[in-house]
Amino acid sequence: LEIYRKTGVQTIPFFTTDPKVGFDNMIRQTGAATYGKTGLGFTDPSALREFYAIQLRLLDAGALIRPEVAFVTVTPEESEFAKGRSWVEFIWSNQYVSTQAAAKRPLKLALLPNIKNAKAKGTFLKPSMFFSIPASAENPEAAAKFLNYFLNDIAVNDMLMGERGVPIPDDVREHMATKVDAINKQIFDYISLASKNAGPIDPPDPAGSGEFLKMVRDVTQEILYKRISLDEGVSKIMTQGNRILK
Repeated sequence: LEIYRKTGVQTIPFFTTDPKVGFDNMIRQTGAATYGKTGLGFTDPSALREFYAIQLRLLDAGALIRPEVAFVTVTPEESEFAKGRSWVEFIWSNQYVSTQAAAKRPLKLALLPNIKNAKAKGTFLKPSMFFSIPASAENPEAAAKFLNYFLNDIAVNDMLMGERGVPIPDDVREHMATKVDAINKQIFDYISLASKNAGPIDPPDPAGSGEFLKMVRDVTQEILYKRISLDEGVSKIMTQGNRILK
């Protein structure tokens, strides 16, 4: 809101494609998780409610881009952020190159903010790729040696040039940060920052998560279009979430 008052530039609604990414970060900071073993992983809806309350406050102050504009699917070049009408965009770090190209102006990456009295880290590192060795593998030791080589060998990473994502091993990442271009260097630096401010990643999403995410997107629009009240929307997510994920 302060940025809007000083610049007149609005804010895009939080994570229009996948609102769960936004409130999940807040819920993780409370020490809970969005998903539990037999339903939602949290019972206190305060963080979820605040996620939407912030946006409604911005909307009422004229600082939030109108939902009828924000929720229209467009290319990166056609986005409100690329046009300079929003001062912030919510992306995964591997989307930074295309976001920077679309904006055609210098950008910076930043971590999501902390809530008051945070009990845990909301941020986590999500691999761009997962590797696994099946229990049925004939030569598991050889497979492990290959993955170790692929992930930790400097020469291999000199060939890959970050094509499969930012390397997680500190020595490899620090070495590769000296090799990539300036835009990718920002991503490498961001991942290094995030790794120092990240908690453990949650288990894989449970069955029903796809239906849950669709419901959340629908309810998010209902709340921001003011078709339902904030409390009605939060109650709907809690009730339907537990039903879907049960």
